[in-house]
Amino acid sequence: MPYQLPRLNTLPIFCLLAFSPGVLAHDGEEKKQLQHSDYGKWKTIVTPAISGDGKWAFYTAKPGKGDAVLHVRQTGSAKEYVVPRGKDAKFGHENHYIFYIVSPDPELIKKLKKEKKPDLEIPTSRLEILHLESGRKKTVADVTSFSLPEKNSSWLAYKLNDSKSKTESKTADAKYSESYQITSNGLSRSKRNSTPPKIKKNAQAVSPELKQASPAEKTEKKKVPGTTLVLMEIKSGNEFRFANVLDFRFSRQGELLAFNTSGRTPEEDGIRLFDLRSRRLATLLSGRGNYRTPVIDKSATQIAFLTDRDDYSHPKPAWSVYYWKAKQKTAARIVDPSNPGIPKGWWVAANVAPRFRENGRTLLLQTAPIPEDRNSPEKKEAGAPKQARLDIWHWQDPFLQPQQLLLAERERNRSYLAAYDLKIRKLKQLATTEIPNVTVDPRSDSNYATGTAPDAYNKMRSWDYPGFSDFYLLNITTGEAKKIATRSRGTPSLSPAGKYVTWWDGDRKKWFCRTAGNGSQNLPPPRDLGKGIPFPLFNELHDTPTAPGAYGIAGWTRDDRSLLIHDRWDIWQVDPTGKSRPVNLTNGYGRKNQVRLRWVRLDSESRFIDESRPLVLSGLDHRTKASGYFSLSIGKENLLARKIWLDENLGGLRKAEQSDTVLLTRSTFRQAPDLWATNLEFKSIRRVSKINPQQHEYSWGSAELVRWKASDGQPLDGILYKPDDFDPGKKYPMIVYFYERYSDRLHTYYPPAAGRSTINFSFYVSRGYVVFIPDIPYRIGEPGPSAENAILPGVETLIGKGFIDRSRIGMQGHSWGGYQTAYLVTRTNLFACAESGAPVSNMTSAYGGIRWGSGMSRMFQYEKTQSRIGDTLWNAREKYLANSPLFYADKINTPLLILHNDKDTAVPWYQGIELFVALRRLEKPAWMLNYNGDPHWVMGEENRLDFARRMQQFFDHYLKGEPMPVWMAKGIPAVDKGKKFGFEPFEKN
Repeated sequence: MPYQLPRLNTLPIFCLLAFSPGVLAHDGEEKKQLQHSDYGKWKTIVTPAISGDGKWAFYTAKPGKGDAVLHVRQTGSAKEYVVPRGKDAKFGHENHYIFYIVSPDPELIKKLKKEKKPDLEIPTSRLEILHLESGRKKTVADVTSFSLPEKNSSWLAYKLNDSKSKTESKTADAKYSESYQITSNGLSRSKRNSTPPKIKKNAQAVSPELKQASPAEKTEKKKVPGTTLVLMEIKSGNEFRFANVLDFRFSRQGELLAFNTSGRTPEEDGIRLFDLRSRRLATLLSGRGNYRTPVIDKSATQIAFLTDRDDYSHPKPAWSVYYWKAKQKTAARIVDPSNPGIPKGWWVAANVAPRFRENGRTLLLQTAPIPEDRNSPEKKEAGAPKQARLDIWHWQDPFLQPQQLLLAERERNRSYLAAYDLKIRKLKQLATTEIPNVTVDPRSDSNYATGTAPDAYNKMRSWDYPGFSDFYLLNITTGEAKKIATRSRGTPSLSPAGKYVTWWDGDRKKWFCRTAGNGSQNLPPPRDLGKGIPFPLFNELHDTPTAPGAYGIAGWTRDDRSLLIHDRWDIWQVDPTGKSRPVNLTNGYGRKNQVRLRWVRLDSESRFIDESRPLVLSGLDHRTKASGYFSLSIGKENLLARKIWLDENLGGLRKAEQSDTVLLTRSTFRQAPDLWATNLEFKSIRRVSKINPQQHEYSWGSAELVRWKASDGQPLDGILYKPDDFDPGKKYPMIVYFYERYSDRLHTYYPPAAGRSTINFSFYVSRGYVVFIPDIPYRIGEPGPSAENAILPGVETLIGKGFIDRSRIGMQGHSWGGYQTAYLVTRTNLFACAESGAPVSNMTSAYGGIRWGSGMSRMFQYEKTQSRIGDTLWNAREKYLANSPLFYADKINTPLLILHNDKDTAVPWYQGIELFVALRRLEKPAWMLNYNGDPHWVMGEENRLDFARRMQQFFDHYLKGEPMPVWMAKGIPAVDKGKKFGFEPFEKN
């Protein structure tokens, strides 16, 4: 197959200079070391977006402490708008405006609340509409939320905070305004300003006075009241106001606005529809009750919603589905508990909104069994005897009692998918208690759905992971279900056109495919999609006892003609019928050069891979960690061209909807992942953001790859971070951190922050430490020895280079890394000190424990996943003992700092206690930090800063010779808890 040699586009010199961390305007000035007080200065980018025409981008710069700032930047120039506390930003579809909410200043609110003046006005959020070219801005106060039509920004709708706003005062700058109220006689409309648009009169408009609810109309049931919704025509400024609105939704193209209302009288409750073309308001249904947000189909000709109006008086009312079609005056009920398609004893579930399929023929909804206590009294009778409260654990329970208790609410609210055919007006129940999980692609015209039935295997999930299920193919029209796979893992997936169903079988390490529908009663046997591909489609680095995962399917070409599958390096085009052999679209370039190639989806709405246009592929060099983007043209000659390739981490590629302009991020250890703009040729690239300009004031560091051989001879990679002023002739203290494989993160940027569990690499390197992160491959049954096999030779290799002080090496890890830290100090005295966070110290007691966050048994973790023993405690007793640090605590000579919190739901905190009390009994130096009420990590700004300070003091004492603080020298007695913290240096009397 012909192959176009890759080429590297050269970036403009000014771009490289603007980015290069080595080109500084302040050469020669002394850099500051990072302090804990500096954390709040560093920002990260969140919620970036690009306008449809690609001319503008926005992002939010979130600081470590303080208010976030919205930046709106022109991609082709330095023009920028900066909005403190701006959030929820959206570009208009026509690219003229940006809309966003501005939150009030929290410090101002705090100050005003302290004054406690009765008439004091507390500021609330406001909406701002910014014209991008001119900078003109319109502000609307007291706005809680807003929305735009997805494909039309001629209209804007927003909700007011009625407790703060006066409806009349908001229309002062509107050229024309209409306000709608609901009365007992119908709809009331009032107008203001002198130039109303020419629209049809609403036949239901009556007196503007709102009728007060009579005592007979009042009910004891509590209902959420609605607030004012304002609909604004952007160009004219005309406004339409609607009272008592709970929620609202535009149609996709902006033809309709539908909303549900809730008020004081029965007439104020209902579903309303405003036609934006005719400016006409209609009531689709009203009457005392609760109404869920209406949904609109893609063609804007159908609406569906849920309501309990027909059974509202019941304490636990039944819900019904109502449906409206264009030209109907009102909505009609189509599904209620009496519908013949609903199983006996079931009803419509109220917790999931219905959804139209894009073909407009089918409405998807949820049903559920009617609760047994529907007609039981809400309160117990006075004097009723107290009942025992207990959990009964049964050996045949599908889930353990703790898991059942955590799942109880989910099970009470469990619902099952059903499909209502709007053409023949029939409901088919798809999901059942036997096949509870059914997936229908709402964007497909296919008449098929996929289902999974896991319940028969639920008990096994306590020790076998991921669990098994039986797979089904269901006919949406008839409800018929055919089993297509038994005792399989994962989830089946229907192709976009619905012709095929695929799934990954990790036990057999193959992708399988079945034809979805062929008009016959019997489905053909599944085909092996990878047949003819000479390389593994499963994770080649997989090293846990469970079935390996796949590298994944990129997507399908039009009409399900073929699908693109990833191996470790390359992309293959596969014929789902098996008639044609697989084709390596990237011609082996990835495997030959050890570059991982992956298709990048740039059009979220496209359901197929468009072969007529070049595909964009991302690439990552396994050896150097350089990255970039390629172009792949599919045809008789599949041409792969490298477009941009840098010794950086390039990612986050997103394309403008209406142009070839793209945004991406570029980062290294030294450079924050700022936004850059270019096009799909990547011939020039422009900076869009510079979020951390203060970094040049600080000593930072550099990152490089290091290589060594493990004890068993296996070549390994790792990352070495060095201080800015690194001198190979000096001896440096070093901290070793690890968590499985990390080397692909060579170009990851770490903003200084008080972490929840680990050291901050930037912080420690800035303060003169060398930090080493080795990769660790594992052998089943030997998780501890595997760490020893990889880490210790790596440390010795660095010591041999001459710049590491052998007597000043520390170690730090959390969770799985915390376990390995605890294990390694039983095997070596190489480390001067170590911090072990949330470690498993005793695999025998941990094996029989509970992961309290999920309620699951911990058995699966040891037999199948990360802990990697690969067998039961009684079959592999010696492995559990050999890999448990607790049983070798007498071998530990390394001062150990343990972090383990009392509400850890992943690793039971008694694991940390077992290790600590053993070391205490053995008179070994050990400390244990427990942040009360915190889970697996340290939570909250105060706790994280406290942990960061203590960890720094611990390492500084043992690796830099700093004085021991009081908390390490003497501890903090319980009577002084919360009063004394012991950060000050200990002074001997």
